[in-house]
Amino acid sequence: MKTVRAFSLVEILVVTALIGFMVVMAMPALSSLLKSSELQRGGGIVADAVTSARQIATSQHAAAELRFVELDGDGGKRWQAVQVWGANPRGGLMEPLSKLVRLPEVIAIAPTLSPILQNGDAQGTINLPAGGGSCNYAGVRFRPDGSLEHPIGSSENFVTLLDARFVDTNAPPANFLTVQINAFTGIPTIYQP
Repeated sequence: MKTVRAFSLVEILVVTALIGFMVVMAMPALSSLLKSSELQRGGGIVADAVTSARQIATSQHAAAELRFVELDGDGGKRWQAVQVWGANPRGGLMEPLSKLVRLPEVIAIAPTLSPILQNGDAQGTINLPAGGGSCNYAGVRFRPDGSLEHPIGSSENFVTLLDARFVDTNAPPANFLTVQINAFTGIPTIYQP
C-alpha cells in the first residue's frame, strides 16, 4: 500500500499567515520607496525646467523666466507646477514658452524652505488656460548669458520639494529633495539626503 504525502490544512494556514504578515510588514518600506520615487521625479521636472529656461535665454539672447505656480487642489493651495516664460521679440512682454508642468500629486514645493518663492525676481498672478482661473507664481529670471538676473545669494537659489502633507513645515522631514540653481551658470543641481 502506497502512502500519499501532502500538507495538512493547519500547515497551509500557518504558511499563508506568515506570508500575509511579511507583506504587511513590508508595506511601509514600499510606501516610502514609492514616495522617494515620486520625489525624484518631481526634482527631475524642476531641474529640466531650469535647464530649459536657461537654454531658451542663451539661444534667443533674451531674458527667460522659470515660474513656480501655486495651484488650488484638494489639500488647498500648493506650489505644484512649473512653467517657462520668455520675452516676446515683438513686444518684449513675457509669454509662456512651455506648457504648465505639474509635479506628482503627492509632491509639493515647501514655501518656507524655498528662498526663491519669497525672494525671486518674478512674482505675480497668471491666468491658467481653459478657464482654469488665476494662480500666484514666483520664480527666477535668466539673463541671455544663462546666469540669474538677481541672485538671492550663492547658497539661497533653491527650492525644496517634499511630501505634500508636510508642505507647511519649517524644518525638512526625513525625506526631501532640493534643487539648487547656480547663480552664475544657471545650472541646476539636485540634492537628496
